[in-house]
Amino acid sequence: MNENVAEPLIVSVGEFALRLKGVFRLVKPFARIGVSGEISELRSGAYGVAFTLKDASAVLKCFAFSKSAAAFPNLENGFTVTAIGSVEVQEKYSQYQLLVTEVRLAGQGDCTRNTSRSSSGSATKACSNRRARDRSRSSRST
Repeated sequence: MNENVAEPLIVSVGEFALRLKGVFRLVKPFARIGVSGEISELRSGAYGVAFTLKDASAVLKCFAFSKSAAAFPNLENGFTVTAIGSVEVQEKYSQYQLLVTEVRLAGQGDCTRNTSRSSSGSATKACSNRRARDRSRSSRST
């Protein structure tokens, strides 16, 4: 064995997961972080809303408890959003996810402007879908 190489720290799987959780707690930017991506695998249940954010490089599992999710805009698969929250480690599976407390639609506020000038096709799609949904709601209420 090479004498210049330090011996690795050997830990159990459970201890590894706890150490990983500790890293996310200690690194302040992970305490409240916004992550932008496209929503996929959107589903809601009794406890809240789960979805995946994805871009060309990676995917991130996200979860929001019902109380937080109640304040979210209407979400659909394919929408580009910024999800804001904190990193949570699920020790049992050595996995991490974003515990979401706020969601912002990409281009939110741009729907009142001409979205054809938007550089983001996803923002345009979100605005178009939102307009169609709003028209449908208003026609049902009259």
